[in-house]
Amino acid sequence: MHQATVLRYVTLAFIAGVIVASFVTVSSWTLGVVVVFCLVVVIFGSYGISVHGRAPRMILLLACGLLCGIIGMWRMVSYTSHAHILDQFVSDQSGGVKQKVLLVGIIAEDPAVSGDKQMLTVGVRFLQIDDAIYATNEKTLITLPADTKYRYGDQVQVSGSLLLPYAIPGSTFDYPASLARKGVFAVMMNPKIEVVAFPRGTLESVVVGIYRGIYGARDVFVASIDRALPEPHGAFVAGVLIGSRSQLSDAIKQDFARTSTSHIIAVSGYNITIIAEVVALILLAFMPRSWAFWFTLGALFVFMILTGAQASVIRATIMGVAGLLARHVGRLNTSSHTLALAAGIMVALDPTIVRYDVGFQLSFMATVGILFVAPLLEVRLPWLARQGIVGEIFIMTVSAQLCVVPILIYYFKNISLVSLPANLIILPLVPYVMLLGFAAGLGGLLLPVLGQLIGYGTSLVSAAILNVIHFFAAIPWAAVSVDVSWYTVLASYVLLGIIYWYFAKVEAKRDEERLRG
Repeated sequence: MHQATVLRYVTLAFIAGVIVASFVTVSSWTLGVVVVFCLVVVIFGSYGISVHGRAPRMILLLACGLLCGIIGMWRMVSYTSHAHILDQFVSDQSGGVKQKVLLVGIIAEDPAVSGDKQMLTVGVRFLQIDDAIYATNEKTLITLPADTKYRYGDQVQVSGSLLLPYAIPGSTFDYPASLARKGVFAVMMNPKIEVVAFPRGTLESVVVGIYRGIYGARDVFVASIDRALPEPHGAFVAGVLIGSRSQLSDAIKQDFARTSTSHIIAVSGYNITIIAEVVALILLAFMPRSWAFWFTLGALFVFMILTGAQASVIRATIMGVAGLLARHVGRLNTSSHTLALAAGIMVALDPTIVRYDVGFQLSFMATVGILFVAPLLEVRLPWLARQGIVGEIFIMTVSAQLCVVPILIYYFKNISLVSLPANLIILPLVPYVMLLGFAAGLGGLLLPVLGQLIGYGTSLVSAAILNVIHFFAAIPWAAVSVDVSWYTVLASYVLLGIIYWYFAKVEAKRDEERLRG
């Protein structure tokens, strides 16, 4: 078996172990016994190959896979098992009077402002309860009025009552689980906060300076877009370019939700994967394949910087680059190796993304669809593949949609019946609105009149996209509420896998017959 194939299998086994540990509690004793057993099989199997030149290779491979799965389980358990002082303190005083505490830390992410409120993620360094001070390294989410502006890296002192995150009434969204994935296990509502100063390390000072520069450049760029384009086009273009949705009206957000097109205004792996592929397809019409590949990589890097280069954006960009690289190489085996390796590295760094990061799940499955399902559809539907860029975008969209629909239904509890035609019409226009919007923002920084001139053309494309989305959203049966369990999601992917395996075998047999004939 080829070394790259072995690497793919052990990587997938590691990820499978992480998935199992995300849902099932396994004792350390059980893990230890299985590890010892696997090591014995691997050692004796390797000895048999080196001495006798033969050994039951399948058993050896299964033992290696099981060992990698155990390592994945151990990684998940070790990553999530450390003590959380903040939520333990809240749990200990549940049911009683909420005691006020003092937190000292640093604002660890760019503040999220929505209307008259803002949310600050504070990396807590010290927790003071009465006269006792505890050192810690955790995060808490603080909600407070937006009348005072705070910046990433501000050192703050916060006084208030800690609370456990709670589910949003009437919503199926698992808010506590979403915060847990980000390392947040306790929250504060409207505490007293003040900016303080304490010594920083050299590395921390450098990181804070870099990210403040990125966020500052992004804010200046967004302000230039706002000056160049009228509303709602300014808010829409900002959403497409940097994932900002705070300025969009509730009606427009609802239109995007009903047509399942929210991915174009969200910084997610699904968004980056789809947009990167469409940009590459359009660039191929004007330049050689290699040039289009590198220009698209550059566009992804610029997009990552504009959105703030947060961890979730970096992961989404890595998945988008993996998909582009795999498509650029063009060989199915190499594509699967690239995708498995990229996913394995990200899961090893943060194993919680497998269960809690919807963006990672969507980007992974969308990439799977584009790399594996799309080539099969191109063969089965040759007349469509010959329709140029429109046909390619249609095949790519259908392939990605097929692979992400079960996840979308599970998390968002509805399915859009107009998603396919809506995406088919607007996706070819999105790269143009991104390019024109970027030019308008940059031109506005150089000369305001230039930004407004380019902004006029950008508004026309933006209006076309918004009108198409509104048209489909206005259809009474555009979206249907559906509630499914994760068992159903798993069964859906098993069924999709069987269907893919069947048609792939059929095509492989046809290729073999053509070679013989």
